[in-house]
Formats: sequence, structure tokens, C-alpha cells
Amino acid sequence: MGGDDGKLVALNAKSEIALLATDPKRRWIDNVALHPDGAFAWSAGKTAFVRSGKSQEKSFEAPSTVGGLAFAPKGLRVAVAHYNGATLWFPNMAAKPEFLEWAGSHLGATFSPDNKFLVTTMHEPALHGWRLADNRHMRNERLSRPGAFDVVERWRQGACDLGRRHGDRLAVRQQGWADGQGARDAGAAAGARLGGRLPPEAGHHGGRFTATARC
Repeated sequence: MGGDDGKLVALNAKSEIALLATDPKRRWIDNVALHPDGAFAWSAGKTAFVRSGKSQEKSFEAPSTVGGLAFAPKGLRVAVAHYNGATLWFPNMAAKPEFLEWAGSHLGATFSPDNKFLVTTMHEPALHGWRLADNRHMRNERLSRPGAFDVVERWRQGACDLGRRHGDRLAVRQQGWADGQGARDAGAAAGARLGGRLPPEAGHHGGRFTATARC
């Protein structure tokens, strides 16, 4: 967990708190991500950090404020979401981070379990994806309602369901992503999108959705 005091802490089942890291500038910890092997990542402002038992703390300066972090399912690779795209960063390699471009503010990221796709959530009601083999764009259509939102993902082999929580509604997009065939490059047409139908709404109530869970 990250706090506004610049501290990153771990909380166990016994409610015991352990300090993992402290931002040297005492900046607000904006994002946290965990890897199955025990590595963890966090961000403060434009800087993303990674620490694991096999290496020292590493850092990466994003082009803008970090909007979200995600570990790839295999290897130590981190997706850093930020303004105008996302960056794939290998903390333990000297290789230059790989920039995936798409205009707009990207606020979250998730890899598919097979490591073939990366999907980001955006400030506008939209999701954007890349097929990592060739970085082809996979654009999901926008919702009609404005405002930032987040995503709950359930990846399946060959397809994925993405639940989008925004305001008082939860919408689910099922198997609506092309595999890159017919997807138009960002440079070919601004605002290109895949599919033409609005996603079904899975739930609605009078208040605001504040949390969702996967099953």
C-alpha cells in the first residue's frame, strides 16, 4: 500500500505493517503493482520504481506522471501507463524501454496471461490495447458517458472480458477485440475504433460503483 506520506508498506493477514520503501522526496505514492515472485513496483510523480529479491531498486522516468503499473506474467517486465501511451520497461536489462503510443491520458494497465496483449484504461470512457508481437492497435469503442473509469479484467485464452466501472454503471465488453486484422494504425486515422456497438451494461444502481471483484 502507498500513502500520501511517501511510504510504501505491506500489510499481512495479522494486520502487521512492514515498511518496504520511502520516497526520498516524500511524494505521494500513486500506484502499486505486485509480481507473483515477490517483486513489487510503485510510482511517485513521473518516477516508477521496481524492487525484487534478485536485484536492487531500479527506477524509470516516464515522459509524464505515471497513471498505472502492471507486471507482465513472465519475466521482470513492467508496463508504465502515462500520457499519450504506455512504456514497456525491463528493469534488469540495459535495453531501451519500448514506447507504445496512443494519444490521450492512460490511467491503468493490464497484461493478458499469455503475455500477448497489453490493455490500458483511459481518462475518457475508452480502453486501448496493443498486440505485443507487432504493436498493432486494438481499439475498443467508447462509452457514451464522460469521465475517468477503471477496469476489471478476466482474460481467457483467445479472448478477454473487460468490465468498465464508471459512475453508477458497470459495462462489460465480451470478446470484442480484433486480433489486429483490420485494426487501423493510429497514424492512419485519429480516433479509429474497432466494433460499432455499445457494450452491454451488467449492473446499475442509484449510487456510484466504488469497487468490483473478479470471480
